This record gives sequence, C-alpha cells and structure tokens, in this order.
Amino acid sequence: MTFVLAWPIVGFLGLLIYRRVLIGYQDPISLGLISDLLLIAIMFFLSIKRESRFIKVSSSLLALYILLYYWLDTCVMVAVSYRLTWDLFLANYKYINAAEYFISPKLVIFTLFIFLFPLALCRKVFALPFKTSSTTFLSYQAMFIFTAADLATDHILYTKEEGRALMLDKHPSSFTKSIKEETLATVHQKYSSVSEKATHFLQGDPWKTLPNKSVNQPNILIILSESLSGVDSNYAGGLFDRLPNIDKIQEDGIAFKHASSNGKITVHGLASLLLGLQPIKTGGYKIAAEQFPPEKFSTNNLIAYAQKAGYQPIIISAGQPRHWFELTNWFKTIGFRTVYDEQSDEFKNAPRFTWNAPSDEAMYALAKKLIPQEKKPFLLVIETVSLHQPYILPDEKYHISNSGLLNQIHYVDETTYAFYQYLKEKTTFFNNGLFVLVGDHRRFEPLESKELENGGYAEWHERIVATIVGHHVTPKATFDKPFSLIDMNILLHHILGGYTDTAIDNKFISNSNLSTLLGYHEPFSVTLADESNGSYLVRSAPYPPMYFSVFGDIDFNKIPYDLYKGAAVYLINNHQYVTETLTK
Repeated sequence: MTFVLAWPIVGFLGLLIYRRVLIGYQDPISLGLISDLLLIAIMFFLSIKRESRFIKVSSSLLALYILLYYWLDTCVMVAVSYRLTWDLFLANYKYINAAEYFISPKLVIFTLFIFLFPLALCRKVFALPFKTSSTTFLSYQAMFIFTAADLATDHILYTKEEGRALMLDKHPSSFTKSIKEETLATVHQKYSSVSEKATHFLQGDPWKTLPNKSVNQPNILIILSESLSGVDSNYAGGLFDRLPNIDKIQEDGIAFKHASSNGKITVHGLASLLLGLQPIKTGGYKIAAEQFPPEKFSTNNLIAYAQKAGYQPIIISAGQPRHWFELTNWFKTIGFRTVYDEQSDEFKNAPRFTWNAPSDEAMYALAKKLIPQEKKPFLLVIETVSLHQPYILPDEKYHISNSGLLNQIHYVDETTYAFYQYLKEKTTFFNNGLFVLVGDHRRFEPLESKELENGGYAEWHERIVATIVGHHVTPKATFDKPFSLIDMNILLHHILGGYTDTAIDNKFISNSNLSTLLGYHEPFSVTLADESNGSYLVRSAPYPPMYFSVFGDIDFNKIPYDLYKGAAVYLINNHQYVTETLTK
C-alpha cells in the first residue's frame, strides 16, 4: 500500500488548470503539455509518504518551492505577461513596491485558492494498492520518459507555435550571452557597408544638418497610447473589431497596418520613439535615466531635434507613478520644456484610477487648454495609461462586458475618438497640424486563441496601432509594410527637419525609415523577443518572420535573405553600441 499526500499534487493540478484553462497561459517558450506531465510526475513523486523524516521534510519543502514558484510565475504572467526568470528577478527586486499596482481581484482569488486549498488538505492522504517501492519505481520511469520526450520535442513544439517563422535564435554549441569576437569581425569585414550605415544612424549622422525652418512647420500632437494593440483594430488588419472609433480616426489619415513596438514595456516604447533606440533588455522598473541615459543616447533624440527646429516640446505623462522609472526627470533631461505628471497642480483635484493616475479624459482636458495657448510650433506628447492592468474603469457608462479588458478597450476607443473629434470640430488644429496615434507596446495579456491560430507570436508579438492624420496626409491611405516606433522616430525627424512640404504618403514613408538608412528598399521591423538569449523578431512583407539571436555562433549563410542579413548586422551593431555606451 502506498500513501500519497494530497496537498502537493492536488494544489499543483489546480494551479495548472488555472494557468491553462482560466487565463489561457501561453507563450512561445511556455511549458507544453509534455512539460506539464513531467512536472505532475515530479509532484506525484514528492507526494509519496516516506518513512524517513529527512526525506519527508525535504520532499515537502521541494514541493512547496515548486508550488510557490509557479504561483508567483503565474502572478507575474497575469500582471505583466512575463515569465518569472532569474534575470527578471534581478532587474526588479529593488522595485518590489511596484507590485501593489498590479494587485487585482483575479490575483487575490487565485492566491487564496493556491494557499488555502492545499492548507485544507495538509493532513489528507489517499492510498494506492501498490507497494511504495513499486510506486516509486513507476514515478522514476514516468519522469524519465517525460524528460526524454520534452527534450526530443522541444524544437518541434517551439517551431509549431511560431508558425512559419525562421528559427535562427538557438545556438546549442558555444552558446554565450555576449556577442562573439568572430561575429564582430565578420560584420565589419564581410558586411562593412551595412555596418557603416548602421553606425552612421546610431551616431545620429542623418540629423547633423540643421533643420530647415523655412517650410511651413506643422504642429505635432503624439498620443502614446498604453497597450493599444494592432490585433484589436479591424481596419489595421487585426483579428478583432474592438476599436471602431479609432478605426474611424485611421480612415481619416494613413494607417500603418503592420506596426510594432521595438520592445516590451512602456519605457521601451518611449526610448524607441523619442531616442530612436532598439532596446536590448527589459530592465524592469529600473529608472529610465539608468536604462536609457539621454546624455549618452543623444544622437537620435527627437525632442532635442524639435527644439533645434524651433518647436516647443511639451509632455503630459500623468499615468506613471513618479517613482517608476523616474520619468519626470528623464523627460526634462531629454529636452521637454514643460512636463505635466501625476503630481502637477493641473491634476490636483482629478479622480484617480489605474496606478492612482488621472483618467485619459483628464489628460485630454489639459491638452485642450494648452493647445490654443501655444504661439510657436509645438510638439505635444500625451502618454496614457488606462489600458494597463489592473483595469479600473473611470466611468460605468463605458461598461459593455464582464471582461475588464474589453471595458477598458471600449473606454480608450471612445475617449480617444472624442478628443480627436474635439480637435477636428472645435479647433483649428488640423489647419496645420499632425495627429499621431501609436501604441507603446502590445497589451499585457497572453495571446488569445484566435491569434495563436492565425500566425501566433511571429505574427502578433508587440503589434500596435499606428496612424497619422492631418496636414499633407491623404485620407484612407495605408502603409502595408512593417513599421516600428524607431521608424516613427525617423519619420518625425524628417518632418521636423523640413524635408517635406508635400504629401506624407507611402513614397515619403518608404524613404524615411530604418531599412532605407541601411541601404535597403524593402522595410523591415525589429522587436525584442527574448533578452535571455539576445533574441529578436524580424519581420518583412515578402519573407517569413525570423527569430534571430546576436549571441553565440552565427552562421550568416543560414540567413536566407539579404534584407535579413542587413537586419542582423544592424542588431549586432546596436547591441554592441548600447552595451558599450552604457559602460562608458
């Protein structure tokens, strides 16, 4: 007879069910079915009641550790759509106070279940009609079989989840977490032309010429909308029709149907859009001045360039708690003349919602007051927050579903459109103004089943909404090729620099992006995929997506397209540039 403790195995099964069924916990490197079975086998082995007190205590502690880790890993996934890795822990343990902003009813209920249910079963055992030695032997066999199967199918499962993507980000031999000297030598010798162009861009050479102030300078309003995801915009090629009003905005101008963020979090979006930087790691809640110090990364600073062009740079960023990233000081260092944050007097009496921040409507109300007051050309950035977890709806009139996510999407859709309509109908902004709406990154939610069935992460990872409406923009236009926030930085540099006083159309956009600066006629986009192995997702219109790592042994002959070789050269140069600049 074998006696088995109930709490480890039942608690772990409940946790797996919650992860897999209730929240749809999936990502391209998540545990597959075989890995789940392996973990169940391990937990069952640890649940077998032993005679030895030492083995009893050791097994219970190990089972408790596994439960606690997967509980915390699931909490992180629910809150910010990340896996709990050692690197993520090291990047964030100093900022544990940020956790209070992610507590939600879903997490509270889940946590109570995980702790109370096993506690209620702590003395419960069930008996199996086998000898303990036989049960132990069968457990060993199960763990061996599932381990072998997991190793054998790892690449197959990974490839299947990524659809048709080229997987060039795994290096089983000579793997290292840095760029190898052999790689740098190859890049600088065999691909010297592209490497030099990448270096010129990283050094800001395209903007060394002073802006041309003789052209008609448009006022520019940028809404960096929290988690505004491309998959939710039917007009932009998304799978869902959740942004009907924002789609109306896009119809009035040019919509970028394959836009993506270069990173994963808000500070990545800010760095890519405002500094033209490709992030190389998450960085957690480390202050922005340490992750992206403006004095070191000044070469593609959009705000400093706007000042040279005679613009008044203003930002409304009331959504981020001041101690997160310390963005207020970062914004000032970048060059914003005026910064309105959550502690500004203008929001003194404003109700507070997500992250104790004012609503998007409150930020738009402030913008309505500021715009008529500006006498010189202005660049106004509004950074919103409402579509971030935990979802707190500012007004029940926007409640349309039992889903907090769908309610927030509806709120953002309605309020963004109302602000746009105000500018259109009540002001003269569009007489000589550009309205730019972009997401900072994809929303912090696991991919939905429809996304997984239609290309998976290779298609929808960090896809965002991006559109430009206004002066010299033809309505109902679309840009159907990859476009990123770095490309938006380059495009806005060209506009601020007076390089166009004609149409902002496909031709102009095609000549004002990263791939063009690197010497290619076909656009591509780059997004940070997995910082632990230096992996990026590269997309282009004519070719399958490619996952590429800058680390380890790189065989350029395995990269099938010249465009992707150019992207790889840029990523290697960028990683080296960012790493060396931060260590200076």
